[in-house]
Amino acid sequence: MNLFVKWVCALVLAALVSALAGCATEDPQNASVRPWNAPQGWEGGLPVDMGQHR
Repeated sequence: MNLFVKWVCALVLAALVSALAGCATEDPQNASVRPWNAPQGWEGGLPVDMGQHR
């Protein structure tokens, strides 16, 4: 096998392993106040006076 192909296979394998190895933990003391996927205050919603054109 070519040396280049070995390096590419090793790189692909390392990328696959690092993608599948997550940092998730089920430690109950690691619970944050705000979940990571909760919307921020500035996301979504319309301003209050958006529909009041007089």
